[in-house]
Amino acid sequence: MTNGGIYSSSGSGALIPIQRCEALQGDDSSVPRSTAQDASDYTYGLGPMEQDFEIHEFTSPEQRMSCFGAGDIKLRGHTFSIKFPPGFSGQETWFTYEQEVLEWCKVTTAEATKRGALLRLGMHGTAIIWKEIFEEELLSDPNTGVTYFLETLRPKILRNALHVFLFRFKRFHNLIRGRTDFLDFVPRFEKYRKELLNAWLDTQKYPTEADARAWDHATDEARVDYVARGFTWPDAATASGREKIRQIIRTFLRAEKSKDFFYNDIILASQFLIKCELNESQMVVFNQQLRTKNLSYDDLTVDIISEILQESFSLNKNALDDPHIRGRKINWGKVTFLCADSEDCIEESYGYLDGVEGELG
Repeated sequence: MTNGGIYSSSGSGALIPIQRCEALQGDDSSVPRSTAQDASDYTYGLGPMEQDFEIHEFTSPEQRMSCFGAGDIKLRGHTFSIKFPPGFSGQETWFTYEQEVLEWCKVTTAEATKRGALLRLGMHGTAIIWKEIFEEELLSDPNTGVTYFLETLRPKILRNALHVFLFRFKRFHNLIRGRTDFLDFVPRFEKYRKELLNAWLDTQKYPTEADARAWDHATDEARVDYVARGFTWPDAATASGREKIRQIIRTFLRAEKSKDFFYNDIILASQFLIKCELNESQMVVFNQQLRTKNLSYDDLTVDIISEILQESFSLNKNALDDPHIRGRKINWGKVTFLCADSEDCIEESYGYLDGVEGELG
């Protein structure tokens, strides 16, 4: 026992927390053990530990995970854990950081009132100078604290919305497939297209209550659209109602802005086909697929083109043996066979190796 009995050790040197973690009586499958002696060392707070600590049972899986520290482990492929948000040093790309913050909010077990404070706590490096610009009351709001944090910090890191849109537009315009596989190029095209559209919507300017004329005009239009869709207009007499009205107006104006987006479905399909850079033989196959499906170029969309390209150029040659689109690479390594009771050649024969069907020849 170390630190006044907080941890218990088996003979193997492993340390586990035992204070307030005695629900192992019900399910101790996650406790590491190698011998019977180790098992007795880990079990149920017997001996001196039973006298020093109060026994409690877990009431939820989250408590058990928290007790053993699993919530502090970063999720694979991400810079955050279930408890703690991604950190920000000012050197990362803002778009990736903002996306990870939104993803963290969907899975975190942290209290809503503390999420803004945790995000500020994660600021380090050159970003420390921005820690003092946040107001505690707004940061601790359970509904808008994270949004307030991002909207306050974003202008300190990025240029204005028009500059971001031009950056997205240039990147989308310069995008070509090159030697990239179709399976990789299609999602990249969709990603750039969505980011370009969002950047276009971000250039929308929203009226404030200080500009009464513009505010009343936007409110009237948003109310007509909202009620026509079968919803009840919020009460402007309450604070929550006024905030809800602001959100409805922003959503309505963004929807109207999206109608003015200069890339409609036909132009996007043409852009996508050009950016795929099909060679002459590939265009022959593509046109054959159009005739087979009884389609013309006027019917093309990005989804239809993607489906044709995937069927024609990206499927496995042995698709009946492997249903995965990309195919799987299985490295068996060195294998030794013992062939008993075999009096003939076993080439092109099939059998089972460690429970997996494979060719023995």
